[in-house]
Amino acid sequence: MITSSNDNAQPFSWAWVIASVLIITAMEICIAVVISPAILASRLASTMVQLRLDMLMHLASFLLGGWFVGVISPRVRLWEPAVGAAIAVIIVFLMTFFLPHSYIRWDWTKIFVGGGIGFVLALAGAYTGEKWMGNVETEHPDSRRARLRRDLWGAQGLLSRGDARFSTASSTRELDHHG
Repeated sequence: MITSSNDNAQPFSWAWVIASVLIITAMEICIAVVISPAILASRLASTMVQLRLDMLMHLASFLLGGWFVGVISPRVRLWEPAVGAAIAVIIVFLMTFFLPHSYIRWDWTKIFVGGGIGFVLALAGAYTGEKWMGNVETEHPDSRRARLRRDLWGAQGLLSRGDARFSTASSTRELDHHG
């Protein structure tokens, strides 16, 4: 069950949806640049193996993109990366109007299935990222993740912009003793 405190609740943000589309695209590019050459360097793999690996890398970009949004967002953002992944799938199929390839055609079934798979993977990634950062399912305030969250988003955190909603007087004193 997904639980979060009211302090972390946010209205749906289209800005985070757009950011999610860009992050998912960046993740896919990173995976393609870093992992793909290492796996396919030998060129001994058949075309079918290469297509399967391409598909796995594409699916991993949804999962990792959702996870990354869950980690960098200051509050709980689960639905935005999921919607962003579905939009990323739709953007891929929009190319069918501009490309002469016959094997890629606009098909509502492909849109719903592909968008649904991307939606679920990005949602799972976002939940994992939010859980890892301690934004869902309350953890002990002294856990490593809770300290990392305070270091990023606390009053003096790296990404906080002076926002003190995640920091308390006792947690600030505890940070001084631990780090």
